[in-house]
Amino acid sequence: MPDYAAMLDSIYDALGVAARLDDVVVTIIDKTEGVSLESANGGFQFGAAKPAACIRVSELDDNGMERDGLKGLTLSFNDNNWKITSTQPKPKPGTKGELYLLLQNV
Repeated sequence: MPDYAAMLDSIYDALGVAARLDDVVVTIIDKTEGVSLESANGGFQFGAAKPAACIRVSELDDNGMERDGLKGLTLSFNDNNWKITSTQPKPKPGTKGELYLLLQNV
């Protein structure tokens, strides 16, 4: 199995942006131009582009934060404040890797 943490560290070192997640400084990847997410509803597939940020699950763990507690928190970066409306695992559920933080501008 690939070492996701090592791969992600080099990506975040190159592309990461400092952000404040409530009172904690974290590194995120800015995806506020929108990410395409698909969902199934009654057998139909719908795609929508939503503003997001990516964060390493390991960084959440290091700061004692859990996915379930992120909804409603404020994420501030690049002179903007965003409300986290939901999260979605990336690349796949149940593994260490990243989370999409789906955002709404406040």
